[in-house]
Amino acid sequence: MREAGSAVVPFDDSFIIVGGEMGGGNKNESIYKYELETENWTKLPGALSLPANEMAAMMVDESHFNC
Repeated sequence: MREAGSAVVPFDDSFIIVGGEMGGGNKNESIYKYELETENWTKLPGALSLPANEMAAMMVDESHFNC
């Protein structure tokens, strides 16, 4: 999947990884969820606005924002 620098966030009964480095210093903007049942990764809709690695991420309830 990724070599290094992804942020890992608990999600439902599994976790997601955000960003990271794909090799050769290429940063990634994708978001993937690990599927426990199949032991596979699913690419989620959406992405970081800029490719990034070595960052922090966390889940925040949308009720905290006026969107």
